[in-house]
Amino acid sequence: MYTIHGLMMITLLLVSPVRAENSVRIFTEDFAPFGYIEHGHLTGIGPDIVTAMSKALTDNGAQIEVLPWKRAYANVLNEKNTALFSMTRIQEREDLFKWVGPL
Repeated sequence: MYTIHGLMMITLLLVSPVRAENSVRIFTEDFAPFGYIEHGHLTGIGPDIVTAMSKALTDNGAQIEVLPWKRAYANVLNEKNTALFSMTRIQEREDLFKWVGPL
């Protein structure tokens, strides 16, 4: 039940008609080994997958913002056209998001 699910909302937001008019802000946290800062760059399986998907779906690919978890989570709850990865999929969050995964 507490497995890590990645790519929450990424695909749905990147391919939606809204994408053409508005940019999507994509958030993650520094959370090794899934995604972490190494030598000043975001690396790991999560960012690699999200970047590859966004390059396949858009001209310039996604810009991923690394924030503390609490701030990133608050942003996706309160702002449109936002996405967050990786996140534990639990019952309390099930209806709050459009889920894509597992990662």
